[in-house]
Amino acid sequence: MNEVANWNILLPTGMLLSAMVTFGMDSAIPRFVVDKEETEKKVIFSTGFYFVMGLAIVISFSLGSLATQTASLFNISSTHLTSYWILLGWLPGVIFSQYFQKWVQYTFQRNKFLGVIAFQSAIYLTIILYLKFSGQINLFNVMLASLASTWIPGFLGLYFSYNMITFKFDRSLLIKLVKYGGPFMILAFGFNLIFSFDKFILSRNVSPEEFAIYSQAFRIAAIFAMVVSSFNFAFGPFSLPLLNKEEGPGVFKKVKTYYLFFMCLTGVCFMAFGKLIILLLSGPEYISGYKYLPLFIIGYIFYGLYSFAQLGIIHSKKSYLGLYALIAGLIATISLDFLLVSQMKGFGTGLGYALGIAAMVLLANILSQDYLKIESNLLKDGVLVLIFIVFSFGFTNFNPIANLYIDSLAKLFIAAIVFGLLLLSPLFKSDPENLRKVLSTAAMKSKSS
Repeated sequence: MNEVANWNILLPTGMLLSAMVTFGMDSAIPRFVVDKEETEKKVIFSTGFYFVMGLAIVISFSLGSLATQTASLFNISSTHLTSYWILLGWLPGVIFSQYFQKWVQYTFQRNKFLGVIAFQSAIYLTIILYLKFSGQINLFNVMLASLASTWIPGFLGLYFSYNMITFKFDRSLLIKLVKYGGPFMILAFGFNLIFSFDKFILSRNVSPEEFAIYSQAFRIAAIFAMVVSSFNFAFGPFSLPLLNKEEGPGVFKKVKTYYLFFMCLTGVCFMAFGKLIILLLSGPEYISGYKYLPLFIIGYIFYGLYSFAQLGIIHSKKSYLGLYALIAGLIATISLDFLLVSQMKGFGTGLGYALGIAAMVLLANILSQDYLKIESNLLKDGVLVLIFIVFSFGFTNFNPIANLYIDSLAKLFIAAIVFGLLLLSPLFKSDPENLRKVLSTAAMKSKSS
């Protein structure tokens, strides 16, 4: 468990560093290449690429030269310094890989984007399965798998984008890119800090075994996060054309309720099989982490709501307003973590994480209303969130069936009945037909474009 604990510190450390090094270029580059000639696009692309790669290498070497001191700053055990060194080699690799991924994503090269993502996932999964079945799985080898799964797909992304690279570096352009990307870098770092701060503080307040159980439960909940991320990826292109249209707020109101219905249903189903998933993916010694899953999943559901909450900010083009929402989330997360960790341990930091995201979403929604007023179906949305909270915590506290498989199926059956009855109720009866209309309209617009 000690290796698992250190892995779950190394991972958020890497995410925080990568958020800093990216420096908002993933937002600045797509913004600056709009309506530019091909030659100008290449200069913008290359200038941003040289900047982020140079920054990544400098930071990796700087942290590596003081490896012992910087590792202790992140609470990484001195017995795992070799894994920390690999993390510092991973950092330029993830910047290298993500830069090209973002380019093919924002230039709507969907097949290439999906190909790079699939290739990256396949490399990591293949190596991990090999290590698992050969009995060689340990922290050092898992870090090597992460290293390979960033650098190798990065060269595939380079192959797709090499025609954009030119040996030109525009300093005045870089200043503009940095000014535009700076706030997005702060946002990305802040988002990652909200998702990571609980790990850093909890690791100093509980045993390595308990921290491993908590952090592994968070990793398991990340499976659900992929569903939320898929929605966020799709919602961006869907929402932008509607921002300036009269029917936009009404559509967003409906889609928000559909989002909550689907995510709460998926979350309850995930909770039904939660123990089984932990057993299969982590082992029996981690099953006690099941009790933390409701907090993590509701946090991810709230995070998806940020896509709706920030619509007015995007419409206003005042990106700094997002910083205010982020600061509110950080203050709530850090304050609650410090206040609750000594008494409630993992429950305290989990609650701080969930409520921190809720605070960020709430303030972003308030700030957005001045620029794009989007109402909510408060009754419907509240009922859905309440049902998820009641059933997810109910599943963790009541386990009358000893057999995990039968217990999971029984909980799934209960979830199906509850949400089925919900759809038949007067409150939600018209929603399936309305959802079909929204989806068909979106599909028609996508084909016409």
